Amino acid sequence: MAARKHAPSSHKKSDILISTPNRLVFLLKQDAIDLSSVEWLVVDESDKLFEDGRSGFREQLAAVFQACSSPRVRRALYSATCAPDVEQWCRLNLDNLVSVNIGHRNSAVETVEQELLFVGTENGKLLAVRDIIKKVPFQINLIKCY
Repeated sequence: MAARKHAPSSHKKSDILISTPNRLVFLLKQDAIDLSSVEWLVVDESDKLFEDGRSGFREQLAAVFQACSSPRVRRALYSATCAPDVEQWCRLNLDNLVSVNIGHRNSAVETVEQELLFVGTENGKLLAVRDIIKKVPFQINLIKCY
């Protein structure tokens, strides 16, 4: 029943599937989804693969990689940061690796103003963020996903 509730509502081929690794693993265990014909697997926040902790992200992603069994599958891993151990793993485990770096490594973007604030408490963080938002004129654009 849970697999039906969370599985894609159509048995037709999907052009784009957006999910967390945990949800995909759940659906794979329920035989509610088939990833054998996936042509592109895009993983954002791939630096999470190398974090210590109990999230199981690495194991979940390994199961998803294995389920994407098409010989034509392409894997793209994205991250705003790239630690040396992440780069080393990618070089060892990914074929035809292409790395794209925008800007200089380990440097701040010159067009971004940075400021260090000492706030003392969690409540202080919230108040500081509110003050910053009040000072900056900006427009919010809503993006809806269906």
